[in-house]
Amino acid sequence: MSGITGRKVSTVLTDYDGERKSNLILDVTNSECECAWDSALKPIGEFWNREAFDLWWDRCQAQVGHLHPMIAEQWVHRPWGESPYRHLPIEQLRWCLEEWDTSKILEKVYVRRHSGEFHPDSDLQYIQNTDSQKFKSLQAHLKATGTWDYPIVVIETPEGVLDYETPLPEFRFCLIEGHKRLRYLKAFASQSLTANRHDVFVLTLS
Repeated sequence: MSGITGRKVSTVLTDYDGERKSNLILDVTNSECECAWDSALKPIGEFWNREAFDLWWDRCQAQVGHLHPMIAEQWVHRPWGESPYRHLPIEQLRWCLEEWDTSKILEKVYVRRHSGEFHPDSDLQYIQNTDSQKFKSLQAHLKATGTWDYPIVVIETPEGVLDYETPLPEFRFCLIEGHKRLRYLKAFASQSLTANRHDVFVLTLS
């Protein structure tokens, strides 16, 4: 695992009424939430002319430099404005990089229902036959190492998550970014093809 570490802090989440309080529950229901991030963080340009990450990082580091660049790239820069967790206040986030067992990832991390059901056999077949260079690279890395090529991002939820008014206290972490990587890790795990431990970026709210 990388030697990079982040400071662990107490978590501030959301209660059932939407008020911000300490150590309560994260509401994962609203995918149409407004973006709480400063519009100055929006990458310049669109599509193929979008500002490259290195340039964006140099321009925005004063606001997001407390995050690891790999977190900022995959969650803020690349999918700007599309994340269902764009309401989380970036300035209050802290991170650490941890090594987790496969079983902890599969059992303790909540994944939004809109990500679709997992079908290990068809998911494994897809990644093995896809023409996508991105997924070919992920497949090659999974086959060679048993883990992903880019750590997923989760956020700590000490009291669980709230999904359409249903509290799920058993989930102490929620997946923020890396849905495809987790899907294919599950597919490989169904065939006992994964490593025992995996790098995971863990966010907390201070």
